[in-house]
Amino acid sequence: MMATKRNEEEEGLEEVSIATPFAKLAARGVRTSDLIGILTLCLVGVVLYFVLRTHDSAAEQRLVTAQRYSELGQIMKAQVHAQRMMTCIISIPPERREQEFLRDNSFCKQMSRVE
Repeated sequence: MMATKRNEEEEGLEEVSIATPFAKLAARGVRTSDLIGILTLCLVGVVLYFVLRTHDSAAEQRLVTAQRYSELGQIMKAQVHAQRMMTCIISIPPERREQEFLRDNSFCKQMSRVE
């Protein structure tokens, strides 16, 4: 009875060997299902590492992109202000242009304000 039980247990066991140019790995008494499970666990761990690493990189990239869009918005506001100011000054007769440009509370400065 003991020998039969032992033979049944050993039926699932195999000798496994892996040879690469760098190293050789051999194991005796390894169940194929256990080996597949261990390899799957290692593969899932490696994939999870790269997914988390990519997620962190993407989060940093999103933050940088948001900052760039904020800077771009400020630059566009400054351009709109300058364009409105220039359009207003051009519409004024030439003899009043310099006064309009130099006064702090001029009509063109009030009209070109961007909020």
